Amino acid sequence: MNEIRKLYLFTFFRSFTVFASVSVAFYNSNGLSYFEIMLLQSVYAVAIAVLEVPSGMLSDMIGRKKTLVVGSVAFAVAYSCGAFGAGLLMFGLMQIFAAVGQSCYSGTFLALMYEDVEHDRSITKSPNAIFSNLQVINLISVLLAALTSVIVVKHISMRATYFITVFMYLLTFVVSLGLKEKQHTCVKKESYSLKGYFSIFREGIQTIAKCGFQILLIDMIVFVCFSNVVLYLQQPLLLDRAFPVAYFGIVSVIVTITTTVALKVFGVLEKRIKQPKRLLSILTMAVIAVLLSNIVIKNSFWVIMTFSVLAIVMRVREIFIMTEVNRQISDSSRATVLSIVSAIEMIGIAVLSAVIGYCENISLDFSIVVVSLTMLSFYGIICLKNRKESSLLLRE
Repeated sequence: MNEIRKLYLFTFFRSFTVFASVSVAFYNSNGLSYFEIMLLQSVYAVAIAVLEVPSGMLSDMIGRKKTLVVGSVAFAVAYSCGAFGAGLLMFGLMQIFAAVGQSCYSGTFLALMYEDVEHDRSITKSPNAIFSNLQVINLISVLLAALTSVIVVKHISMRATYFITVFMYLLTFVVSLGLKEKQHTCVKKESYSLKGYFSIFREGIQTIAKCGFQILLIDMIVFVCFSNVVLYLQQPLLLDRAFPVAYFGIVSVIVTITTTVALKVFGVLEKRIKQPKRLLSILTMAVIAVLLSNIVIKNSFWVIMTFSVLAIVMRVREIFIMTEVNRQISDSSRATVLSIVSAIEMIGIAVLSAVIGYCENISLDFSIVVVSLTMLSFYGIICLKNRKESSLLLRE
């Protein structure tokens, strides 16, 4: 099987997370407050921040395939904790194992994809085209998982969604065993030492230190932190609007279909977009405006629309920014750089999650105001940095 097709299959199985549509409601039904739920997100984010750089460096040293195999096993163990456990401690353990899995996937998967495209002459599609296909496959998998959750929650239980998710990660494990990678993707065996680790890490830091690259990373990191925290507001907002938990999966289906159609339209129009930075700025402001409008417009339909807009903007931004980021990274330190960036993102998510969780216990409206104002503040700084950078280039 073509290696890209294996990556498509890998993406489908790993995205089939049936529990995702009801995760917050599941925690809440097990006695956790919104603050405790967001605290779990903080635990997950901190664990990833700690593990990201070592796992990325490990990927650059022992290879992409072995790292993805380890990640698949870790995810299967993580959601087994959700399937069999209860309470803050067990759910916290689940977050730690999930963080191990995510840190092994993050950077490594994209690094393998870009290296396959670059070095396999039989692959004729561009990285953008393949990345767009991966996004669509991810969305289709999420859609099917959401539909499955409706049936499972309605006729069995919310806990059963975790059992199905564990099974899908076991399939992901099988696919990861069949992956192949080019010899160049691994560092030579003599570099399997502390000196080799520091050499890769130093190269990664030097890449991040580039002035133009820093602005791009700040833009990406800020929006990732914002969007990940806001996603955890969807289920509380639906519960607040008295939307039935059994049909949370339908909401995920609507959001997924809307996003898939938007991505297909974007794929057609991509080459006609002459100023992507301006488009990203407009889309970002639109997300903040729609989110804030939920303070005034209090119905389930508006919540669904809000998160459809957020999902579309997330995907469009990811396609543009990740492609640009990967163009500026060498193969030898690609996973390390992406892991360092992810670690920074996770620290931001951990802090913001704890703050928003505390705000949620006070009021959902208050949490929306806090997260929106935080995003506006940081995005204002990014715009000022971009303007300053442009002025310096004009002077030169």
